[in-house]
Amino acid sequence: MLANLQWAIWLRVLGSAVFPLAVILAALLERSLLSVVLIALAMTAGRWLALRHHPSMAGRTASRLLAIFASRLIPSAILFIAVLGVSALFKETSLVREIGLVDMALALIPLGMSVAISRFFGSILDSRRQAMETLFRTESARRSRPDETEGPIIEGEYERLDDDEDGPR
Repeated sequence: MLANLQWAIWLRVLGSAVFPLAVILAALLERSLLSVVLIALAMTAGRWLALRHHPSMAGRTASRLLAIFASRLIPSAILFIAVLGVSALFKETSLVREIGLVDMALALIPLGMSVAISRFFGSILDSRRQAMETLFRTESARRSRPDETEGPIIEGEYERLDDDEDGPR
């Protein structure tokens, strides 16, 4: 089971890296800055798909999604411009002026990968959570009814809990 958790963590790291890698690839392919906006929209959609049943998304959904979009767009644009700037040092760059199928692929392939990885990661965590809940339930049930075979039985006085007037006998 530990191997599954390690695998899930590596997949989660990969899932977190697919969108920045898409932005870097868009800059290297000299795509439009609009492709970065499209990738940021895909990141926002992926976040919404991952958290749509989470209590933090309840209520102010539109404002929360706008904040998520802005928090994805700004670093993506900075990364795009930085990679494009470094690329311009070594070759002449000319950005594409429209959005095409390549831009759609740069946004949708990472989105699909991210959603699949999130679902796989969530299923592994749910199975681990259920196993831990079962362990805690059985442990608390075992402690609530003491077993006669646990520890030595000491003969002597005892206090009756149901009879407060008499005291110890």
